[in-house]
Formats: sequence, structure tokens, C-alpha cells
Amino acid sequence: MAQRPFRACLPPGVNTSSCNVDSGPNKKPVLEWTPPPGRSLLITSDLHLGSPYSRVTAFRDLLQALPDTVDLLLNGDTFDRPETPLPPDHEAIVELLAHQCRRRRVLVLAGNHDGDYASRVLEGAETATELLVPDRLFALHGDAIDTVLPTHDIFIRWFRRFHQFRVRLGARDIHVAEYAKRWPLAYRILVKHQRGNAARLAMERGVPAITCGHVHFPEEVRLNGITYLNTGAWTEAPVYCVLLDREGIRFCDAARLAAASWPDSTTDLPGEK
Repeated sequence: MAQRPFRACLPPGVNTSSCNVDSGPNKKPVLEWTPPPGRSLLITSDLHLGSPYSRVTAFRDLLQALPDTVDLLLNGDTFDRPETPLPPDHEAIVELLAHQCRRRRVLVLAGNHDGDYASRVLEGAETATELLVPDRLFALHGDAIDTVLPTHDIFIRWFRRFHQFRVRLGARDIHVAEYAKRWPLAYRILVKHQRGNAARLAMERGVPAITCGHVHFPEEVRLNGITYLNTGAWTEAPVYCVLLDREGIRFCDAARLAAASWPDSTTDLPGEK
């Protein structure tokens, strides 16, 4: 739903093994995270720093609640419009993330909005296009397996302009993806295709679970033996996170995690799974 700095080639048949995403000079195409004893990984996506709709206060609360035993994965579209100056409260999040890089392992995957921008502005963060937790989970932003939005660029541009026109006339100013959900049948086509493409990719990579963002639709679904987890977006509530450790994978409400008392183990933290 924005300019695409890079793009995997996915024909309608979705031959994911043929994709070739330009990883840029500062990124590894794939990162790995293996659960060390006593550590966990928190995965979220679509922060969209720079967007007026980004819920940066809620994200800050989550970051400040994390103990040092939790690593962080930002799964794409961390920045909404790279190179555009950020408002002060959004710039403060960048500074907080830089501080987090000194406390924990911070991994950042590229999205269709930000490409490799994070590798230039988040010193200490590890950047890539994909992340693999061997035999457990695969993570990517999701634009590389999107077979719907790239084929409707003209419609999307006109839909965005129509929404902006409505706002100028006095309609409630919300993110365009939130507005698009007022046509649930059409939005479900996007979500269904993304879900199916993700499940096929997980099977090809030999993992039982996959997490994406991109479509701004949080859900946990079992499909053909694959667990598909979409964390939604910080441009609207609710936002979900994936919490992974040696005990398992949980789909958690970000607001509940921010308010939780984190014990030494993540076993007792609130989660959907």
C-alpha cells in the first residue's frame, strides 16, 4: 500500500522458492534466532514510525516493560516514510530502540515501506529480510508473498485518494487500512491469499509456524498443519505480538503484555496460546 523499495517476484502460482529479494549491502537475507536458556523472543510488526496513526505511546510502554531476557524482532514497516523527518515523540522511539540494542538482541526485518532504512538509522540492530528459528518458526514482513495488492496498484491509489477526500470533508481520520476494512468481503480476499501463501512458504521452509505483518489484520490460524500468526499493525488497536521461547509459541495482546508483571520465566505471562 506504498512505494515498494524492493519486491520479490511472485507470479500467480506463488513459486516461493524462486523469490529473490534484494537485501541491500547492510543486511543479511536471513537471520537466525535459536532460543538460548532463559531467553525469549518478542515479535511485532508495522510500527509505521512517522505516520500520524502510529500508537507510539503504547509501543513505548511495551518496550519499557520488557526485561533484559527478551530479544526483540521488528517484522517490517518499522518506518512509514523513510528519509522524512519524524515528529519528536517518534524520534524518541528511535532513540529508545537504539538504547534497546545495548540491552538485548534487536532484529529488524525489511518491509515494503522502509526497505533497508533501519540498517542506516538503528545502530546495533541486526537487519535482514527474513528470520528463521530452526524447526520452529519463520518470519518475514509479508509483502514478498503478497499476490493481491501488487496487481491492484491503480485501484489502491484511487482508494487512498478517495479516503483522503473523505477526511477533508470531515470524515473521521483513520489509517487507510482501517478504513478499507469497512468492506470486509474485499479485505478478506487479501487476508485469505496472504494466509495461504504464508502457509505454503512455511511448508517449503520446513517449519510448523510462520509470522507476518503487512496486511494489518491480526490473527492466529491453523492451516494445513501450519500455524499462521499475523501481528497486525500499530496504526490501530488491538496489536498482537508473538512470544517465543523454549516452552512454545504464544500469540499475545501487546497491551496486556505491556501491563504484565514479567516473571523470571515467560510461562505465566498472558497469551492467547
